[in-house]
Amino acid sequence: MEKVSVLIRIFFDFCKTKFDSAELILGWIYDSRNRYLFADAGMSQRLIANLAIPGSDVEYYGINYSYKQYFNIPFPLVNRLTLMAKADIAFNDAYGDSIGVPPYKNFFAGGPDTVRGFKEHRLGPKDNFGNPYGGNLLISSQMEVIIPIPGDWASRARFSLFFDVGNVFSTSEIDFF
Repeated sequence: MEKVSVLIRIFFDFCKTKFDSAELILGWIYDSRNRYLFADAGMSQRLIANLAIPGSDVEYYGINYSYKQYFNIPFPLVNRLTLMAKADIAFNDAYGDSIGVPPYKNFFAGGPDTVRGFKEHRLGPKDNFGNPYGGNLLISSQMEVIIPIPGDWASRARFSLFFDVGNVFSTSEIDFF
């Protein structure tokens, strides 16, 4: 029984990642949308910067900018159409003696918030087993034409035509074999 516990401990010590890090986060958010859910007017912007304090076990920094704007378009057959334009760009990188950012800081793309039509988190770098690993650079954009629907449904559902583009990239030196 003791051999098993020794093997488990050795395996755990080999596979775990433990580090101490203190992080400063600075953010700015502007939101003029007419409502949080199912907005059809206004805009929102978000800028967030983070920095692991020098001297932490893992030293990294990052910046993330998101922009979303709604435009009303007069259309002859319908009261109005709404065009939503969204863009996201985010970047993380290590500094000092660190070789990369912690894996939980990686970005992922695919799914409703980035590139619809792809399974969630399925775009970008993958590990040796084909699983999403994420990357340190995210670029995505969404364009959506929101079609008006009857008032009873408007507060619960939305019909739209969309075009999304984007991906996640790894600019670090981490290689998978």
